[in-house]
Amino acid sequence: MFSFLPWELNQLIIDNLYDRKETLLSICLVCKHAVPFARRHLFYRLHGRFKKELGSGGVRIAGSGADQEDEQTSRLYLVLRGTLKVGDYVRSISLENPSYNWFRTSGALLQRVFPNLREVRISNASWNVLPPLFLHHQRSTIASGRLKGVRSVVMVGTIWSEIEHLERFLTMFPDCDALTIRRSTIGSEQVSTYTGFNNRLPSGFHKLTLDDTDKFSILKWIQLKSHPSSRLTTLTLRKLSTKESAVVGELLKSLEDALSYLDISFKVDGEVMASAGKFDLSRNTELDTLIFDDWSMSGWVPREWSLSILRTIRSKRLTTLQFSYRVSDPILLPLAELAPFLNAMPFPNVKTVQFVNRQPFINEKRERSELVNRLPGLVVKGVFQHAASPKDITTESFLDRYYLDT
Repeated sequence: MFSFLPWELNQLIIDNLYDRKETLLSICLVCKHAVPFARRHLFYRLHGRFKKELGSGGVRIAGSGADQEDEQTSRLYLVLRGTLKVGDYVRSISLENPSYNWFRTSGALLQRVFPNLREVRISNASWNVLPPLFLHHQRSTIASGRLKGVRSVVMVGTIWSEIEHLERFLTMFPDCDALTIRRSTIGSEQVSTYTGFNNRLPSGFHKLTLDDTDKFSILKWIQLKSHPSSRLTTLTLRKLSTKESAVVGELLKSLEDALSYLDISFKVDGEVMASAGKFDLSRNTELDTLIFDDWSMSGWVPREWSLSILRTIRSKRLTTLQFSYRVSDPILLPLAELAPFLNAMPFPNVKTVQFVNRQPFINEKRERSELVNRLPGLVVKGVFQHAASPKDITTESFLDRYYLDT
């Protein structure tokens, strides 16, 4: 196949096989000219796990554990910077249980090993106790360890004793434009006003995702530390409490015409309507995508809070509405009061109103039929869309992975 087709076509064929590891390995054995194209998918994401050295109190021991991490890093450097230079193909690294000290001292090395790195993922890192050295390091030390070119930082299951420690960690990524924090904890809600280093978010920072974590302190910190030229365009906030919703309401007013994408859900805590009532999207005139996640909250009537938010929209650019939910029986879909509003469709430029059921083992044909019967206005206008499964909207494409990152 590779001998008679133009190499532009061969490259497209290999690119469409990006998620098939066994096939890519076979391609490497078939033709040496195809090896570089296959390797950039095989080594696109690298995962590393650090061993955890614990003392009696469950706190990482700074001695042997740190030495072991340095040894592992040196070994990784020798392997990746060998004759194959596979580090050049790595776009994303996923690190499980790294120590804070290792990150502070290995930034320059990571930059050399992975010159094209675009994403850093950190999981299960308990950084609630920081080395005293880090709290008093100089500006030059920070600059030497910066990972330039990294555009996305993802943290899952991390623990911070103070928001200031998270702030200082993010100074390692001056080109970051997307921050995702899931299932993480920040010990203190007090937002630091420390300005010794005048730390600010990167000027290109535009995307924020907070899921099952302390959103109150992070959002207050973002309001305080945002760069004058940086304004959020994409905001994803899951399981909002009433207290957090008040801060989000203030943030939405300040974003005004910058915000274009909003994905929200609320906690089932008895105050859903109070939380939704703090949302006013009338100033967000550039909003083009609105997603209601966990729309069918058990025990509550989502049509009330979703309607209260929809009625505040004044954006003429809104093109996509999505309702994500978990319902086993389509009869239970809470559309009684929402259906008249959607059938009238007061947003003239909407192209898609999508309903996505994340409940497994549903009767897709029955649910689609129920939605069509209750939302004839959307069908007539040609904007109705029913996703058969979450994969229809979450499947990662190669274009998203590679071309947009280079």
